[in-house]
Amino acid sequence: RARLALEIISWAIIYFVSLLFRSDIVVAPQQSLEMDNFLAEVKGSLSDLSGNDELHVVLGNESCDLDSVVCSLVYGYYLKKVNPATLVVPIIDCTPEALDLRREVVTLFNHLGLSVSLLTFSDDLDLLALQADGRLKVTLVDHNGLAQRWKGLQPAVVEILDHHKDSESASSEVQKTIEMVGSCATLVGERLLSSDVGLVSEQIATLLQAAVLLDTINLDSDAGRTTEKDREVANLLGEIAGEDTGSKVFEMLRRVKFDVSGLSTSDLLVKDYKSVDLCSSSAVRIGISSVTCSLDDILAREDAQKALNSFLDENKLNCLVLMTIYFPDGGSQAARQIGVYASADNISGEIISALRADDVLQLSEVSLRNTVGGLSAFDQGNRAASRKIVLPLLACALTVGNVAISEVSRSPSTSNITDTDTSALLPVTTQISDPGAGTLQVEAAGARPVTPISEYTAQDEAQEERNFKSVGVEGVGKTIDLKAIDQYRRVVSHGGYLSGNKHAIVVLSASSMPNKSIKDYDYVMEHLFRYVIAFVQQLAVDQYCIVLFPTTANRSNAPGINWLRKYYTGIDRQLRKNLQNLYIYKPTMRVKVVLQLARPFISSKFWRKVHYVENLRQLQDAVPTAGIDVPEEIRSVDRTVSQGLSQTESAHGISSGPPSAPSSPSQSSDRVSAYKSDCAFGEVDGGAL
Repeated sequence: RARLALEIISWAIIYFVSLLFRSDIVVAPQQSLEMDNFLAEVKGSLSDLSGNDELHVVLGNESCDLDSVVCSLVYGYYLKKVNPATLVVPIIDCTPEALDLRREVVTLFNHLGLSVSLLTFSDDLDLLALQADGRLKVTLVDHNGLAQRWKGLQPAVVEILDHHKDSESASSEVQKTIEMVGSCATLVGERLLSSDVGLVSEQIATLLQAAVLLDTINLDSDAGRTTEKDREVANLLGEIAGEDTGSKVFEMLRRVKFDVSGLSTSDLLVKDYKSVDLCSSSAVRIGISSVTCSLDDILAREDAQKALNSFLDENKLNCLVLMTIYFPDGGSQAARQIGVYASADNISGEIISALRADDVLQLSEVSLRNTVGGLSAFDQGNRAASRKIVLPLLACALTVGNVAISEVSRSPSTSNITDTDTSALLPVTTQISDPGAGTLQVEAAGARPVTPISEYTAQDEAQEERNFKSVGVEGVGKTIDLKAIDQYRRVVSHGGYLSGNKHAIVVLSASSMPNKSIKDYDYVMEHLFRYVIAFVQQLAVDQYCIVLFPTTANRSNAPGINWLRKYYTGIDRQLRKNLQNLYIYKPTMRVKVVLQLARPFISSKFWRKVHYVENLRQLQDAVPTAGIDVPEEIRSVDRTVSQGLSQTESAHGISSGPPSAPSSPSQSSDRVSAYKSDCAFGEVDGGAL
């Protein structure tokens, strides 16, 4: 009997030891309880909250994915450590029930022994009332623009830490760290590591590393989401978390993230959902749901169409964009699909056109085994293009002549389409044919009349000699209708020469571009394009630079991505090579997004020539400005900014030094931080994308 008992115990020991070495079983390391203690302390402080206490809230985004949740918790922990007297509260911007759908979050918490009950959710506090009482400060992590329901918190925002494109919704006083890395947890990890390595315990390192690895698909270069900073931070965190912990935790989280069994169709849609408000509350409402299975898997469900319709109604959406990521046949190569489900064909067509703009996503129509009415399905060739790419495509490109659609019900009656931009957009009324739905009437708010170009008939040609000029475009001779572009010639001008040589300065002014609403707009833009080419060819016989002044007021004057592509490919190779620098004055979000979308067709060498300048003083430090005809709207903006800066400097006793060097869109990705005590951390290149 004793021998039998001993043998049973021996086999039991062998069995449990074998479990420890199984690659698919992740054993949680012994963790220190810094995060547990911090969250318990927050809960206790909130229960004793008085009417005078001030709060510093760290708010993640509304999708509440692992990156957002981890960044909210860990950055809140960091702020509490550096400001012990401050009541810092990490906020999870969803309900506990919605977080339960985030299986990767719950799994990681269970793995580390963290209790979800210690979390503070957005409904636990009346944030808007706290803001109204002047008792609230807000730090945004993993997003840089407040969701619609939190717009009232904007004055309380003091800091932003994010890896998405800057929405430029925050005031200039907000401290912003925005860098296009693969995961926001990379930036939070960098902040902690550079401040005090002792702040990063094994538990916190595992939290941060897990978020980085899941966002970058285990630092997979082929996925196109990983930067050198992601790798560097993840490796440093791995040294603290423990050898092989990261890869094992990643596999564990990937399995649960892509396991949709037990989730209803509604759960799939709401699990990772974000809304897109293009204009005001009455404008088009689009939702984007990221789903971890194929479109066929979604549509194979019996309640697919009912769930889609209910989701549109419950969220007051005109359209839902489904972004799927999955692993076909259980392999290791991820695939992406996009589905567009809309309540009306007219809005669906506009959204599809926006998503297919310049083929950034590389969409190709796909026939599904299962389908529902109203859904258009596409395979996405560009696997690296995530929701971060799709959001600006929708926000910037989904327009009809820059007029957002607001009423899209499909009926013989007309729908008003308005835009909150008070700039001149369209003539007062334009009609767009909508087969099967009557006529769709378009109205522009704040439109001002624009004189159309008169028709040019054979009789006119006989009576009046029109000026034409020839130019070579892509090796083909073209003519320029100088009369058609006469009032727009100021779009390009000669700004003098660089000091010490005869290298020309070419000035481009977007405010002098024609309004998109004019008659024969395409004709004018074609000949203006040829005129700019001829001007540069004549002036830039050697090396030259370009100074670009984007429009500050009227977006309808700004050329689109197609015009930029045409210009870049239209000039000959020598002109592209001779361009030394492109200086862009105070680039707007639209300019940054257009440049970002231009990357696929522009040489990588070109980006080293691009520099952002924030004021005319900075431009003057880069090039002589005496000969540059600066548009009056630019001078006005610059005077306003300079006066505000001078007042701020005077109030804080800061002396105005020489202007800083222009920033480059690639500077932030080229910088590699040395994680030493003397690293100058927290300073962000404001021009970096």
